[in-house]
This record gives sequence, C-alpha cells and structure tokens, in this order.
Amino acid sequence: MGATLSAPRTSDYRTSEESPPSEGAAAEVYARPMATAVRDNPERERYDVHEDGMLAGFAQYRRRGTLIAFIHTEVDQSFEGRGVGTALIKGALDDARAQGLDVLPFCPFVRRYIEHHADYLDLVPESRRKDFEL
Repeated sequence: MGATLSAPRTSDYRTSEESPPSEGAAAEVYARPMATAVRDNPERERYDVHEDGMLAGFAQYRRRGTLIAFIHTEVDQSFEGRGVGTALIKGALDDARAQGLDVLPFCPFVRRYIEHHADYLDLVPESRRKDFEL
C-alpha cells in the first residue's frame, strides 16, 4: 500500500448558509471535516483518492522510467463537487514532483489543473508543453 499524500482538508465543512444540526451526534458530524487521502496504486497504474476510507476516485497513468502520463481521471458521482478531484490531482502531481518525474497531462482534467496552477507547469517538459496547449 502507498503512503498517504494528503492530510484532512478543512474545505469540506458545510457552508455558513446551511443550518447546523441542533444537537448530539449530528452536531459532531457537522463540525468534522472529511478525511481525504491520496495513494499511489502502482499495481493498477493509478492514484486512488479515499474520503473517510471510501474509494472516491482515481487518476489512471502510464509510467515509463522518469515519465508519467496521466490518461484518465474519474470521481464517483456521489463525491462530485467536494473538491475530491482537485485533491486527487494535487496529491498525484506532488508525488510526481517528489519522485522527479516529468508529467504528460493527456487527461483533460489534469491538463486544466496544471493550466490553472502555474506552480505545476515545470513538471511538463518544456519541449512538450505545446502538445498540451500549456
């Protein structure tokens, strides 16, 4: 099993427009953030993201030497809109950086993430950036 790459996020609290539960266990759930963990699953060539221990999505890749090509990202419909996909891609790219890998973002979601987070652009080899319109 891979190492956990992301800590629990505070962004999963309910919004201030929602009414808090009145008391008891429901109030405890209201105040608790969701625990998000991203793990490399090399046997399946993908990064998995878990929310509170449940598989919420994955980013499929192909790795050859010092190159990792992200080809597909999928988040379970029941987890959409919670930032799970963003946490997944951030965790995967952070791990790629830690391993010194060059990234090829064939997956549109990964490409858009890099496009909107310029601090990850250096992971894409300069000679390949035009291929991804980066």
